[in-house]
Amino acid sequence: MTKLTSKKGNRMFKLVTSIALIMALWVTMALPATAAVYSEGTDSENPAKAAVTKLFKLPVNTTTPESKFVFTFAKVGMLEGVGVDESADLKDKMPSIQDLNINYDPGERPTGTDGMTYLDGDTYTLVKQSDDFIKNLTPAGWGNGEGVYVYKLYENSTPGNSEIKITDDENEWDVYSEAEYDVEIWVEKDDKGILFVRYVSVKIVTEKTDEYYTIKGKPGDGKVDPTPDGQGENELIDRLIEEDFSQVFFTNKYWKNDGGGPTDTKNTSLEIIKKIKGAGAVKTTRFEFDVTVIQPSIIPDTLQYRAVILDKDGANVTSTDHYSTISNDTYGDYIKFTSNSELKIKLTDEERLSFLDLTVGATVKVNEAASNDYIPSYLNTFPSDAEKEYKGEVKKELGFPSADDPGLHYIREGANVNYSNFTNTRSGATPTGVSVDDLPYLALIGLTLASLGLYLSVKFRKKVTNNA
Repeated sequence: MTKLTSKKGNRMFKLVTSIALIMALWVTMALPATAAVYSEGTDSENPAKAAVTKLFKLPVNTTTPESKFVFTFAKVGMLEGVGVDESADLKDKMPSIQDLNINYDPGERPTGTDGMTYLDGDTYTLVKQSDDFIKNLTPAGWGNGEGVYVYKLYENSTPGNSEIKITDDENEWDVYSEAEYDVEIWVEKDDKGILFVRYVSVKIVTEKTDEYYTIKGKPGDGKVDPTPDGQGENELIDRLIEEDFSQVFFTNKYWKNDGGGPTDTKNTSLEIIKKIKGAGAVKTTRFEFDVTVIQPSIIPDTLQYRAVILDKDGANVTSTDHYSTISNDTYGDYIKFTSNSELKIKLTDEERLSFLDLTVGATVKVNEAASNDYIPSYLNTFPSDAEKEYKGEVKKELGFPSADDPGLHYIREGANVNYSNFTNTRSGATPTGVSVDDLPYLALIGLTLASLGLYLSVKFRKKVTNNA
């Protein structure tokens, strides 16, 4: 009786064990099929494909620097159940995956089959996709046979690898992606018994999420689709990043300042120039401006910029009648502009507010306060559209942005190319003195009065003669 019970128990144990193994195998091998996104192959002649997408962000008007980006795969181990076996023997039998490279030429804006460029507000995003990183893996390379091979993928920014070519360390900045992904490569045998990549599943590493997914609020362990060209229609017009490219994103940024810097007032990023004219104009009148610099949105920290007020001879004007606080350090006297903070500046005839360093693609807001008896106007040379003069009215402020000139205007690349000339013309007021400009008008008035006097004199004599 005992012996019979033992046989029954063994049969039950084997049955339960078999069911457990089958369920475990089903869960393990069916995971990609139930995952939200993954790349899938069908057999050794059509294995799964996978790629990386580089998002390179630049402020508007910024020239693309020569760049190369390198992506490295590190062996982690073999997936076993819910964990990864990282033993050295298993990793030695895993194939090495070659580094991926994505390069940008100087000034490049990818389009068509090479990628995509799109403008969102003040930021260009340049999109490029790598080659398929599975295509060079052969059946013989899968030394551990069927199973799930796990790798860590990251952008390699160590010296000699990823590089954004910087030519001016004091005026150029870059940010490299710190994103990491876990890459699971599911290897099976096809009907011919040949090993091939059936699935590629990619997961975001917690606390190493790329900016693209941080903005979208994607969780740190979320899965992304590595399929090259996505699973959309891959149209070359109206393309969407998540639909028409691999979703394994790495975002890098670059920006630069223009101008001569704090020690060179002859090479400027932007100049606001004041001119006063018209009959009776008082050349020493100070006109007040509200000026705000808005840095490009891709820059993570608040920046400070330097500006000076120069007179017609190019001398630095440091009078507090023009601005209340003049900073002074190793660079000399200057006005400190903090991004997004409005400052009040006063300028008189032939004076100029000269910015010595502004980020290419920065926005500048300038409004001139209303002034009695003067009609304001300005002419921009720094917006991307055609030059146009804007005229205002007495007792109304004028500047940009405004109803007529909404802006925003973005700083163009290059020193001494961004100007805005504000002119105030005296009009409709009684002159407080005689100006040289008035002499022709006074001469005409005098001639008219003399003619009228002569006419009245003649009429008077005729009347006296007739009465006599």
